[in-house]
Formats: sequence, C-alpha cells, structure tokens
Amino acid sequence: MNKSSNKIIIAFEGVDGVGKTTLATKLADLNNYFYIKCPFEDAADVKNFYEVRFNQYPSSRFFYYLSSVWEVYSYIINDNSHQIFLVDRYILSTRIYHKVLFKKLNLIEEYQNLICSSPFPPEPFLNIVFTADRKTRLERIKNRRKKCLTTDIFIEDDQNLLDEVQNEYLIQNNICVIDTTNKSIEEILAKCDKQIKNALINIRISL
Repeated sequence: MNKSSNKIIIAFEGVDGVGKTTLATKLADLNNYFYIKCPFEDAADVKNFYEVRFNQYPSSRFFYYLSSVWEVYSYIINDNSHQIFLVDRYILSTRIYHKVLFKKLNLIEEYQNLICSSPFPPEPFLNIVFTADRKTRLERIKNRRKKCLTTDIFIEDDQNLLDEVQNEYLIQNNICVIDTTNKSIEEILAKCDKQIKNALINIRISL
C-alpha cells in the first residue's frame, strides 16, 4: 500500500499463458477492484516499436517498460474513485523479463547497471505470481493467438525463455505463488481471492 495515497496495488505476475489477464479481469469484476493492464492497452503501437528494436537497442525497451510502470502508478495515485487496483504485470515483470532477455544478449552487466540507476515506483502491496507447466501454457496461448501482436508471438513461441523467466519469478522474495496447471478457473479464482482478502485483513481494511 502506498501510504501517502492510501491506494492498494496488487500485481498479477507470471509468464504468457498462465492466466493472469483472465483471472485479474474476473476477480476485479467480482470484487469491484479496478483492473489495469501494464503497459496500457492503448499503447500497443508504441510497445511494438520498442519490441522490434530490442536486439539493436535493448535499453530502449527497458526504459519503455519502466515508463509504463510509472504511468500506471501515476494513474493510480491520481484516481479518486477506487482504492484497490489489480495490475496485470508490473514492477516484477519489468525486472525479470529484462534480466532474462539481457542475459540472452550477454548484456547482464548492462542490465544490472540499469536496475541500479533506474528508480521504480514503490513496490505493490502484494505480488501474486501465477505459474503453469509448458503444456498448459501452450494450450492457452494457442486459444488466444489471434489477439496477439506479432512481437508477443515471438516471445510466446520461445518456451525455453518463458521457462527461464518463470524460474526467476519463483526465486523472488515476498511473493504469493499460485499454480494454475490443470485447475479450473473457479478453483484458481477462489484461491486467489482468499490470498488477497487474507492480506487485506492483515492491514485491517474492511471490504
């Protein structure tokens, strides 16, 4: 929770195909939370611009996603209508995806310098990391393939990269991990809802 604004940010994190967007939108509807996708969905063309230039200008991609995180944070603290926000990818995704991508280009030192010198917004109140095995992810990705940008497809098709990213998520501190493999949407929603409400009870917030 951001103490100055009294806003509660819950980040839904995980690789492509684990169910983040489906879960976040449904949970937001059920509980009257406010759902936000990061980067904002109206920035698709800008996102594509930086994605296709990554191999040549990797730092540009990093700063685009960093600015997107700040844009979402700024929107939240200036919103006067809501208190609890579900953010579909946020600070953790920005850090971890770039760590793995920079490593593939043998630029891990450059990544570390960027992380050390680049200010991020305050951490969210809760990071929920969703995981799934490769088979489950591939099935879900196939079902939604028509909606994806070309650059998203490029990353989604690299399942070795997604495995590496998922492993990086799992070694982070202060996260709640929910495995969505072979589970129904109702089962996952119930578990996720319980985790969030238990966390909120701990700070004495009445739902």
